[in-house]
Amino acid sequence: MELWPPGDMEPNGITLYKNLLEETFAWKEKAAGRLKGLIHCAKGCSHCCNGLFYITSLDLMLLLEGWKRLLPETQEGVLERSRSIKEKMKQFFGINSFNQLDDHREDIFYNKFKDIPCPFLNLEQGACMAYPYRTYICRLQGLPFYNGKQWDNDPCCDFNISLLPLEKDPANRGLFFFDESIYFEKEKALFHELGLDDKADTYYVIPDIVDFLPVLPS
Repeated sequence: MELWPPGDMEPNGITLYKNLLEETFAWKEKAAGRLKGLIHCAKGCSHCCNGLFYITSLDLMLLLEGWKRLLPETQEGVLERSRSIKEKMKQFFGINSFNQLDDHREDIFYNKFKDIPCPFLNLEQGACMAYPYRTYICRLQGLPFYNGKQWDNDPCCDFNISLLPLEKDPANRGLFFFDESIYFEKEKALFHELGLDDKADTYYVIPDIVDFLPVLPS
């Protein structure tokens, strides 16, 4: 399977998407700097690295780039864990990839895999092995945010619930401001710029990376 059209677009696309994510979540870095001691997200904490969740074609491209930079034995470990999860997807849901899952079974799917560690998670260190290339949803986790109209606490980690009382002070809205609608418009524009409009509404889970490698280790 091919993720990218032919040509030299891939390296540029990776850089553009990575830059978009880093720009988008710069607010979290500022918040972490201002609230030391209240935010517990750090290497060794992998509370949000369990379960399967949907990712985009751009996320998949970014993860593949991260996978390429791992040592061969680490690469194989990621693929082995991904294959195991994919086998369970086929066994339990009769699908070979996430985009084959019908909508009414999504909640059942997420619940079934909620305790499965991410294939890129180093269990001994509690750390992501592709951290600079992590997905949008990975970067979203940890803190609540204010979208300009209301607070969204869904991404807030249980270890960071001491942040929630800060919502009572309107002055903190700027510190936690993140408008997802603005991000999604930029993401849509990037899909178009890269000639990937037809992939903008196709979703995957991280183990689907095994379908996009030209040659898999035996």
